[in-house]
Amino acid sequence: MLQEFQKEEYAAWVLNEKVSEGVSTNFICEDAVEIYRAITPRGIQATQPFVGNGMFVTALVDLDGYK
Repeated sequence: MLQEFQKEEYAAWVLNEKVSEGVSTNFICEDAVEIYRAITPRGIQATQPFVGNGMFVTALVDLDGYK
C-alpha cells in the first residue's frame, strides 16, 4: 500500500525532516498473530495484534525508524 500523508484539515501531519517520517510499508499475510508469536520471543518488538480493516494487524519499526 502506498499512501500519502494528510496535508490539510485537522489530521494534517507536520514533518520534522526525519528520513523515515511519513513512510510505512504494509504487507498482507495469512496470519499476523502467528508472525507476532514467532518474532517476539526473538527480541523483536511488535505491537500487540489488533483488528484493523477486518484483519489482524501487528506493527514493527526497523532500525532506520521505518514502520
